[in-house]
Amino acid sequence: MDDRVYTLETLEEIPSSPTPYAVLGHPVAHSLSPGFQLAAFAAIGKDAQYVKIDVAPEELPAAVEKMKQIGFGGWNITVPLKIEMHDLCDELDDQAKLFGAVNTAVHQDGKIIGFNTDGIGWANGIREDFHVDVPDLRIMILGAGGGAGRALAKYTAQQRAERLVLVNRTFDKVAE
Repeated sequence: MDDRVYTLETLEEIPSSPTPYAVLGHPVAHSLSPGFQLAAFAAIGKDAQYVKIDVAPEELPAAVEKMKQIGFGGWNITVPLKIEMHDLCDELDDQAKLFGAVNTAVHQDGKIIGFNTDGIGWANGIREDFHVDVPDLRIMILGAGGGAGRALAKYTAQQRAERLVLVNRTFDKVAE
């Protein structure tokens, strides 16, 4: 597994074969995504590579263009890039549209298709680990202004949780 952290300046050093995939964030060196994703690829017999790319928000458009040129199959997006990635997609799934943030992008036929799996992934984890569904819960979200916090807040409201309390350092971000 390639443990190197790439940047906008070093993207060209990533080979185009096998198909590259990545996690994008700022910072991203701590991410465990490559291990998880490579195990999933191995389980389905897909020959692929999965790398870490540290991209500042202002570099994201240029990085996405380079990744398209290199032939990346897709990427996961983490803080602080989820909201910015939303505007770079050619198509969005319903959750990405609702949340205004993208955590998974697929590069297909020259287009970027954006998805957001934060809400459903979180709800599935709650169901599997605690055997309870979101509508039956009273939930407090700390840090509801970022991509994941916003997604969980909107998903929880959409699922009609018994009670939803949002706590954030700044009112403006949580008001959105």
